[in-house]
Amino acid sequence: MTTLLWEMIRERRAAALITFLLTLAAAAAAAGGPVYHAAAAQSLRLDQIAQAPVTERVLTASQLTSSDESVETRPTALPYVAHMRTVYGLQLQGAAGGAQGTDTLLAARSGVCRELVVTAGRCAVADREAVLPDGAPELLGVRLGGVVSFTAPGIDPVRFTVVGTYRRPDAADPYWADRVSLLGVEQPVLFVTDRSLEGFGGQATRTVDLVAEPAAFTDTAGLAGRIEEVFKQLRAGGYAGSTLMPDLGKRIEQGDRMLADTVTVAAVPLILICWFVLFLAVAAGVDQRREELGLAALRGTPGRLRWALPFAEVAVPVLAAAVPGLLAGYAATAALVRVVLPGSTVQWDGASLRFAAFAVLGALLAGAFAQVGALRTPVLGLLRRSGSPRRGRFATALEVAVGSLAAVAGYQAAAAGDAGGIGLLAPVCLGLACGLLGARLLPLVAARVARSALRRGRWRTGLAGFALARVPGTGRLVVLVTVVFGLLGFAVTAYDTAGRAWDERARVQTGAARVAVVQNASAVQLRSAVAAADPDGRFAMAVSRYKSNQLQNIVAVDTTRLARVANWPDAAGLDPGAVAGLLRPAEPTAVMFRARKLIVEVTVDSPDPELSLQLRLLVISDRGLRHDLRMPGLRPGLQRLEADATLCDPEPCRLDEIQLQNMRADQPRFDATIHAIRDETGRVVLDAAGLGDVRRWAQPPASAARPVPALRSTPEGLRISVDSAVVADMRLSSAALPGPLPMAVTGPLRSPLLTATGGMELPVSAVATLGAVPRFGPQGALLDFDVAEYVLGRGTALTQPEVWLSADAPADAVDRLRRAGLTVSEEYTVAQRRAQISAAPRLGLWFALAVAAFAVLLAAIGLPALAMFERPGGDSGLSVLGEQGIRTRTLLLVSAGSRSALALAAAAAGLGSAALAWALARTVLPVFSDGDTTFTPPVLPEPGAVAGPVAAACAALLAGCWAAAHVVRRRREEEQ
Repeated sequence: MTTLLWEMIRERRAAALITFLLTLAAAAAAAGGPVYHAAAAQSLRLDQIAQAPVTERVLTASQLTSSDESVETRPTALPYVAHMRTVYGLQLQGAAGGAQGTDTLLAARSGVCRELVVTAGRCAVADREAVLPDGAPELLGVRLGGVVSFTAPGIDPVRFTVVGTYRRPDAADPYWADRVSLLGVEQPVLFVTDRSLEGFGGQATRTVDLVAEPAAFTDTAGLAGRIEEVFKQLRAGGYAGSTLMPDLGKRIEQGDRMLADTVTVAAVPLILICWFVLFLAVAAGVDQRREELGLAALRGTPGRLRWALPFAEVAVPVLAAAVPGLLAGYAATAALVRVVLPGSTVQWDGASLRFAAFAVLGALLAGAFAQVGALRTPVLGLLRRSGSPRRGRFATALEVAVGSLAAVAGYQAAAAGDAGGIGLLAPVCLGLACGLLGARLLPLVAARVARSALRRGRWRTGLAGFALARVPGTGRLVVLVTVVFGLLGFAVTAYDTAGRAWDERARVQTGAARVAVVQNASAVQLRSAVAAADPDGRFAMAVSRYKSNQLQNIVAVDTTRLARVANWPDAAGLDPGAVAGLLRPAEPTAVMFRARKLIVEVTVDSPDPELSLQLRLLVISDRGLRHDLRMPGLRPGLQRLEADATLCDPEPCRLDEIQLQNMRADQPRFDATIHAIRDETGRVVLDAAGLGDVRRWAQPPASAARPVPALRSTPEGLRISVDSAVVADMRLSSAALPGPLPMAVTGPLRSPLLTATGGMELPVSAVATLGAVPRFGPQGALLDFDVAEYVLGRGTALTQPEVWLSADAPADAVDRLRRAGLTVSEEYTVAQRRAQISAAPRLGLWFALAVAAFAVLLAAIGLPALAMFERPGGDSGLSVLGEQGIRTRTLLLVSAGSRSALALAAAAAGLGSAALAWALARTVLPVFSDGDTTFTPPVLPEPGAVAGPVAAACAALLAGCWAAAHVVRRRREEEQ
């Protein structure tokens, strides 16, 4: 039996080779999925770690030491976590230099000499040695090799030898753990050895930071537990700590799940297509040797042998392809990884072996199932090469059942909700349903076209139509090509629409071509630094966020520079110039002054002679510092109150708020008229007319529990009338613009009030409704930076201050901002944001495109391969016409044309099924790594993005049809 089996394989070695290659492709596709997933997951993890802010890669903890601590009190056991670097440090605030002294931070940090870039001299390695930042020796009046004195409250001066200078550290380096004070922007930092600093008395800050390496995020499931153990140890030592590393770990885990779903599901269609082509090849081979099977049965060959030999003939090449397919999948995927994921390592695991074994088992079943029909056919049916009517009805019923189930499965995959990559099964299922329908309709349409062509005398078209209608196996080819093109059209459409969504979201959410994130800056500091770096307003813009209970996504921008700097959304609806004019209808007004003392003239009228009030003036310095000038002792009658305003002498201040306060709660009725505010020289800061302009002042909203006084303009000044049984809210905020605060919103204004600093709620109005705004897209609001600061911020530290830079900003723009006094902690670009939001879906869709391309190649190669199994006369009688005198070239054209028409018709059906699958399943495909649904991807792809791949696929398919026609002609010539 073995000899007979090998003789059969040798005699039909072409069929064995095709079976071997198809099984190899299926095993390679199955084995390549896990390999690609492992490499893509590694690339995704590294990308997300590289794009994450420093705060998500470090754990920081600190405590204040007591004045009597010494080196003996240093903690003996610091936390240790695998793949995390533990950095111990000490910081002491003091002054260094001459008699006046300069605010200086004395710091020690383990491993600092390996991190600092020494520009002159060397690093401090011995006691009483210090290394200074560049520029600090001139500031402190010391030279390299000299001595600098450092002192702190409660300790005697200590002298350090300056042994070197260093370059200012990079804020994006996680070693510094986002500790802005160590960057030396606001004050010089003297780095010394830890023994030098631990010998000090006084109160210092002890820090313990854990800096995570990329390998620390390999096991994201156990990351939270390891961090909790560290916190327990730190809390036991008296430290207070925080970290955002679990947030990064969750994003990595979410992206890995999304990638796993997409890659696994994307590999399934390719395996199924390999099985289907194998089924077609084996079925065609069996159909070619039906007479052989009939003669074997007629001669009395035992049934066991009749079934075993055909199965073994298929099983041998299938099993022989298992190991080569496994290795080929690994090699091909490794090559793909090197192209699309440079830097990733290719890893081998048991999943590839299991998947390959599953693919080989499926190939065995496909080969076996392809032969069952012929082996069960009676001898007479085999010899006559025809099937019974019952068999035809059964096949029809089976096709209807499979098509219905495929359509239902495709709809379920498309409507699976938030199911991730399972939506990629929709084009395969719907393509199968449309292919089965097309396989039934195409012969009928081809026969009708052929009759019509013959009636019009177009006999070549008629012959091609009849060949298309009568060639056996036509329906199976239609199903194959339909599924392949359904998969290709869906994958190309998904990648094009997702890519455009990534581009638009990254452009909008970044806000500008480049963004510099600033630490601890007031509005005045930010605005002045931007003006110093870009005095002409060409490339830089100050930006900040404001939060309110009613609306969280508020971004304040310098509208004078908005049109030149910001990435304005295409969906906004209005141009940035028009929006800027609405948000800043006039220049904000402010009461500015410079004085050492403020004098306020006030007249109080009250029936209570014991009335006692306190007048408060809240002012904001030019550096953004907020000062409260209190003037108690205000009683009935005319008074001149004085307040010390020394802080407003070296730099101008702005009057932000006037407030009256009752010294006793039982004095609710009085009138107070503020006549004028002057400085110590008598110069008027605000006269009676200015004070009496009630449009200048904003009040909190009135309520029964908290009424507000009545304001009235009089020739003598501003009259404030209080007549209430409860304590009134007597705060008057200086209004930068008359009327409500103008705001551009992307939806209905949720509340006409926004909460400003101090809890005061101020009115706002929507002056424009936009489709999207920079940074927040379709869910946000815009304010003018200066107006927002005057009305809402009022001198407090900004929330998430940034500087947006345009695409033509100079390369040293960030350095200019640092030289202007800003602490820039990080910067990022649109490309970085795009990579961050698209990491997992992009890798998955790349694999889906590779699968679709390989499926097209498999179909193109499968056409001539299947043509090798066509029986004589399988061209529907065209060979007979050759004997009647029709030229061979004409018959070749008719044969190639009929096959090409079949391929193009099936391709059109496949694209139709892809469109149907896209209409149903586009919403369940993962588009963004974070699962954000704020930004909606485009519904339709760009025509050119789909036309190119489809045209290339059609060209490959037509080449396969032409090759198949040549194979058939050559076999016919050999048989003749």
